[in-house]
Amino acid sequence: MAVQEALLELFQKLERSLGSSRRGTDDIALPVFDPQRTDSGALGWCREIEDLGKEFGWNGRETVARAAKVLKGTASTWFENWEPEQRDWESFKSDLIDLFPPKRNLAEKLKRAVLLTSEAFQTYCEYAREKLLLLNRTRIKFTEAELVELIIADILDISVRMGAINSGVQTTSDLLILLSSYVKNIRKRKIETPEATPGFGSGFSKCKTGTRDKPDVHLYQTYLRRVAKKTSCVKRWAVF
Repeated sequence: MAVQEALLELFQKLERSLGSSRRGTDDIALPVFDPQRTDSGALGWCREIEDLGKEFGWNGRETVARAAKVLKGTASTWFENWEPEQRDWESFKSDLIDLFPPKRNLAEKLKRAVLLTSEAFQTYCEYAREKLLLLNRTRIKFTEAELVELIIADILDISVRMGAINSGVQTTSDLLILLSSYVKNIRKRKIETPEATPGFGSGFSKCKTGTRDKPDVHLYQTYLRRVAKKTSCVKRWAVF
């Protein structure tokens, strides 16, 4: 009797252990694969998924099912239309790697990183994060000090740029904290009123940006008299 109770307790513990293990694997946050957001291709991502599958004991079909949930962009579209002979992990990995190889366009990536300025962003932090992301994508091993210098150099507001330089920050994380204290002034374009055409009888003098002068009443009356005189001359000529 005691042996049976001991075995029953052991089975219950094993069942609870397996249940908690199953719930734990369901909560794993897998790395996302979006071809538009990475230049390294699908190979590295597939290796990460494969390592996780081995660690948690997933079979091939389960690995494919889990991996498919974190495909984004064109990779997700590809999977929706994927019709292999055998729907297993090896086929999935092989086809995905062939379709999304690493991009070897260092010149283009470096150009995008170098030409990015703070002008197109709502905040300086947003600009700094995007600049840092583009610089890291080049795979060039910049030091922290060099990254800080490159980010600061393309802040267009001279007061913010000089403030960042004089702060003496040495890491990108410290730079982001510093830039979060600055509020960016969004410049609004001024509306310009077109100038009056001389002699056209508008009765308005030259307009300034965003304002309009009051009409010159005397000038307008003079113009009307000229028009009336010309009209009178035309009528007399028509009579003769």
